[in-house]
Amino acid sequence: ILFGGKNTGKKTLVHAFINHLFSISSNDIHIQNITKTYKYKTSSYTCFFKQCNYYYEIDCLENIKTIKHIINHFIPQLCSNQTLHNNYRIIIIHNIDCIHQDNLKALTYIIEKFYTCNKFIIVSNNINTPVYNSKIFNLCFSIRSYINKKELKQYIVHTKKKFTEKIKHKILQC
Repeated sequence: ILFGGKNTGKKTLVHAFINHLFSISSNDIHIQNITKTYKYKTSSYTCFFKQCNYYYEIDCLENIKTIKHIINHFIPQLCSNQTLHNNYRIIIIHNIDCIHQDNLKALTYIIEKFYTCNKFIIVSNNINTPVYNSKIFNLCFSIRSYINKKELKQYIVHTKKKFTEKIKHKILQC
């Protein structure tokens, strides 16, 4: 679980981790935005996700109307398929803090059931959510993402970009 405030670099950390994990550069990753309609029981639903050779990326906020079907049908279907080269699959789930407690329980069950071939990276913006009171929090290693003011100040001073003093002051205040 990677959590922290808005604009603290959570997505950047996730992508840097994947680049490190597979020893690739970000130029070698060709991400596809996919929209698919699936049939689940008696109804159909549309799922929006990103896919590349290294991971799947699902945004709960983008799929808020169909997240129940995505957790109960799409993710288990994805996890149950065999991976290429007997390697594990990475599934990144963004904005986990916007889903209902029942869906968290279902996702916890999926993580427990399919953990051998699938690794989950869960990203959350809000610290005060049911995620941190659920079993899913105990299954995961938690990392807090935040901006260090000293590092930010060093970056602003040593960057080749030219900022006015007014802009530098505003950046450091945010």
